Amino acid sequence: LTAAQLLSDQVANLDAPKVQRLAPRLVHTLDKAIGFAQSVIDYGRQSGAPPRPVPVDLKALVEESIFDAGLVAHPDIRVTSEVPDAVTVKADPDQLARVFVNLLKNAREALEASAGKIADPAVTIGYAEDRDGLTLSFADNGPGLPPRARDNLFVAFEGSARAGGTGLGLAIARELTEGNGGHLAYIPD
Repeated sequence: LTAAQLLSDQVANLDAPKVQRLAPRLVHTLDKAIGFAQSVIDYGRQSGAPPRPVPVDLKALVEESIFDAGLVAHPDIRVTSEVPDAVTVKADPDQLARVFVNLLKNAREALEASAGKIADPAVTIGYAEDRDGLTLSFADNGPGLPPRARDNLFVAFEGSARAGGTGLGLAIARELTEGNGGHLAYIPD
């Protein structure tokens, strides 16, 4: 795919009118194929990597994930985190960050796709603790999931809610969460 991408870049620089008209579609199609291939590679890599648990400052990790997901100072989306200070969990910080960033990016993308249709788009990271452990919830006030996506939410290659998505993000997030001793579930409003 990389060789095809390099060739398409060279073709895109040709002056022929037909080439100039078709080149952007070729480049876009190759970029999608490369992204899909990378998702599959990442899926295999993450599935095989055992967690390396260490004490993790949960609030700091959530704040970093909000930044990495492109939500810090977002011009349209308000983000609220209810995670208190001084909460430490024992988990693999890289794997947990990947889960959080994935959930937050999904929320951001859903809200951005609904721009103008939702008054005061918002993402909330909720926190609750009881004798059984702690619960983090990631919620947005977006349009919700279509039935097909909801029914296959954690199934690789089946659960994508957006066109061109692989459905790997939440499948990986669930595996990483469970590998770190947690549970990931979709709870509709």
